[in-house]
Amino acid sequence: MESILTKAMSVESKPPPLMLHPKELSSRPKRDVVKETLARFERTRNRRRGFEQLWEEIAELLSPRRGGFSAPNQPGEKRTAKVFDTAPIQAKRGLAAAIDGMLKPKSSPWFDIIVDDERLMERQPVRLWLDQVQDAMRRAIYNPAARWLQASGECDDDLVTFGTGILYVGERQDRGGLLFRCLPLRSAFVEENADGGIDRIYIQEEIPAILAAERWGRENLGEKTREAIERDKGDERFTFLEAVYPRDDADPRRRDNTAFSYAQVVIDVQSEHLVRESGYREFPYAVPRWDTMAGETYGRGPGVLALPDVQTLNQMGKTLLKAMHRAVDPPWLIASDGIINQAQNRPGGVTYFDAKAWRDLGIDPIRQMDSRGNLPLGLEAQKALREQVFGAFFRNVLNLPIPGPSMTATEIIQRREEFIREIGAVFGRLEADYTAPVVERVFKIMLRATLDGRQAFPDIPEDLADANIRFRFASPIERAKRHVEAATADQTVNAILTVGAQKPELLDIVNLDEWVRFKADAEDLPTQLVNDREAVETIRASRNQATQSEGQMQMAERMLKGGADAAKIVKNVGGDSPGGIGGLAGLLSSGPDRSIPATDVSNPAVAAILNQQGAPQ
Repeated sequence: MESILTKAMSVESKPPPLMLHPKELSSRPKRDVVKETLARFERTRNRRRGFEQLWEEIAELLSPRRGGFSAPNQPGEKRTAKVFDTAPIQAKRGLAAAIDGMLKPKSSPWFDIIVDDERLMERQPVRLWLDQVQDAMRRAIYNPAARWLQASGECDDDLVTFGTGILYVGERQDRGGLLFRCLPLRSAFVEENADGGIDRIYIQEEIPAILAAERWGRENLGEKTREAIERDKGDERFTFLEAVYPRDDADPRRRDNTAFSYAQVVIDVQSEHLVRESGYREFPYAVPRWDTMAGETYGRGPGVLALPDVQTLNQMGKTLLKAMHRAVDPPWLIASDGIINQAQNRPGGVTYFDAKAWRDLGIDPIRQMDSRGNLPLGLEAQKALREQVFGAFFRNVLNLPIPGPSMTATEIIQRREEFIREIGAVFGRLEADYTAPVVERVFKIMLRATLDGRQAFPDIPEDLADANIRFRFASPIERAKRHVEAATADQTVNAILTVGAQKPELLDIVNLDEWVRFKADAEDLPTQLVNDREAVETIRASRNQATQSEGQMQMAERMLKGGADAAKIVKNVGGDSPGGIGGLAGLLSSGPDRSIPATDVSNPAVAAILNQQGAPQ
């Protein structure tokens, strides 16, 4: 598998801008590109007509500002006319905030960079470089000029409401950093490839002619658009279509961006004119989908599931509002000799009835009309329906279980496993379709910037030239999984250690070094707090050498003490023969200045004792 580093490092030191300026156009005629693109866009747009009707109904009740699928929204238009209960909107907002907090929390790192080769991951310089790159990426993503928080927040809202979000990941026009932009679903159309992934997008927007001239240059616009500017009608709006799709004739040997893997074309629709053609090295859009069905390109989110209950809840809210209004300001019945009108059941309404009936029946001439409403029943039904809507938006399972003082380790593990089962599958899909494309695209942009001399990353270690880089996401879901695994491992290892006290050979089964490293990884300990394997081996070798030296010193001291005791015994026995007991006594009692022939030291133990005394041998 080709590594990310190798792929990026194969680019020459000064690659051309990704999409800033038009380059030479493809050899294919412009007219063919325009016709093919417009025809395919029409087919793509027609295939999603049914979704647009569904999305319009959802937007009216859950996200009025993101509507406009059936008719364009007008500036300043009131968009909440059909909303009578905001509880669903609050539930949707809570889930969108939870996605941000669980997938990409700003307060803590939410992705790690690792290499597949475990031996490389054990090297301190490699791990430090990966940590520095991770920090540099986080700073670039959260740079206010990149607009990450705003764009990703809008994308989260679309994802929860409609089931699909579209996020652009690229560079600012001055190439001074990253840029994120969320595209409204009403103006963006996507297509799947044969593998089920999104790799083609069409973006249709109406913009004033003068703005189009500023963006692409007046000379590149279509004839009708240029004429509007020449007639001083620059505020007249024209439709432009941008398409990004895999390029059939991509050529990695060419340097211009019309040979990159993905083509980008902009078309002036009214004039059927190709405004520009450029390209991208990677698909620049992340398109997360909440849940997909076979045969459908777009996702279905909690908003789709909750729509029937949301519609009922708003109608119920409208009815209860009327009932409460009548209860507070009830309609009245008033007797009259000259005026009789139809019943007025509205709040504060007055109904005049025949005064003769008042006299014949003996009723009050002025009385409140009994509306026969049952507010308590309506409020109970409203509460139950709200709970159903909250359930559709995962309100009851969003909080990560926190260990309590009375909870056992087993209970903590069980609660976290339940949490993972409830929500883990959904967030696992979002990591694959949302955060993973964003992080990989950011990494490649910044790596190319480094190779271009803009030094977005520190110098790349030579060991990583052919390494396969992977990203591991540290969301609370993933942390919960790792904590469950670590807690289970702790229980197993502790049980083995307990039994091992009685049967030590069982300890050979457990690799305690790997257990400690597994714990450190699960708890996200900083790299500088964990020694690599080479450092551990060096520390242990030094410790063993120190232990051996200390043991030798202790043995020599014991031998010296034993030799001194032996010397006393020999003296008591006596003898002057150089080779006999007397000679040995003299040898043992010699001071450091006495010259002793080498032939006298025939015993190694005696030689060791003499060494401790400093005598020459």
